[in-house]
Amino acid sequence: MSSLVVNPNVITGFGMRFLLCDSPKDDHMDDFVQIFVKNKVKKVVRLTNPTYSTKMLNAKGISVIDLSFPDGSLPTEELLASWREIVADIFPPEQVEAKSKISGPAEGHSLCVHCLASLGRAPVLVAVALIDRGFDQTDVIQHIRKVRRGCFNRSQIDWLLSYSPPSSTGCFIV
Repeated sequence: MSSLVVNPNVITGFGMRFLLCDSPKDDHMDDFVQIFVKNKVKKVVRLTNPTYSTKMLNAKGISVIDLSFPDGSLPTEELLASWREIVADIFPPEQVEAKSKISGPAEGHSLCVHCLASLGRAPVLVAVALIDRGFDQTDVIQHIRKVRRGCFNRSQIDWLLSYSPPSSTGCFIV
């Protein structure tokens, strides 16, 4: 067993529970597996190029989904559509819509999302999920930054402040 202490940040809202952590490493995978199992993680969304084996995670029933995009950049519409499908699979809207905005630990499963240090790409996608469910853009930025200090660059903040979730008809509100 390795000696690395893995301290993921937990972001909750509307009954959803996200874990943000640094990118796992093969030589510390035991620690990550323990944390993921403890937090009922069913899926890990990897926003970087593959840098670790998924064998130990898969053996515990945890799938890894690759949605890589460049560090410091913004997600494409195609990537956002894939992200929304993953979020809806773990946190079906009909099961979480009655939850309060900022809740304690959500019941059920967690979704882990990471980039290299989980300071940009990963928090942006978590923010999108919360905004899509009704969070105010400014509130979600503050909420995530309170938990994961130093996250978001200026262009990501500007993008989130102007972001509008898709309407229920699949059209975007401009």
